[in-house]
Amino acid sequence: MSLTRLLVAGAVTGMVACGGAVTGTTLAAWRDQAAVAAHIVNSGDLRITATAADPVTNLELGQAGTTRLTVTNAAPPGARNLRATLHLDGIAISGPAASHLEVAAVDIASGSDCTGPQKSPAWQRPADGWTPVQLGGTTGPQQQVTVCLAVRLAADAPADAQGQTNNLTLSLRAQQVRP
Repeated sequence: MSLTRLLVAGAVTGMVACGGAVTGTTLAAWRDQAAVAAHIVNSGDLRITATAADPVTNLELGQAGTTRLTVTNAAPPGARNLRATLHLDGIAISGPAASHLEVAAVDIASGSDCTGPQKSPAWQRPADGWTPVQLGGTTGPQQQVTVCLAVRLAADAPADAQGQTNNLTLSLRAQQVRP
């Protein structure tokens, strides 16, 4: 083989090798992986608590008895986005005079004992259905709304509705307000 041929063959082989490297026929793909400690993600916890001051007793026809109802947004103190409106969604009454009782909820100042002037209540007869009532404005975590819950015997109550014991069960709801 002549020297010229040998040089030409060497040059062609070198170009093919360089061309292969430039066009990417040789590839090294590196990989690695690592474990990452998982972190706990907790969703918010919106909850409410409610307490009534005293039972309503000795109702007279047409007269209202009252009790103070305190509803608390019991979300944790640091839960800045768990602001809510509080609602009295329903009242169930059991007892012999249930169909003759009327109920109203009136917002009052915290700490009030439901005496003195208050805005005129919207009376509802739970036995005929209940229209939900918003209690106060928007509450933040650990804030309270105080409501005067008034109960009266309806004017059309028969005489046998007197002297009866009736139980009220309140359905309360907290509705989160978007931040």
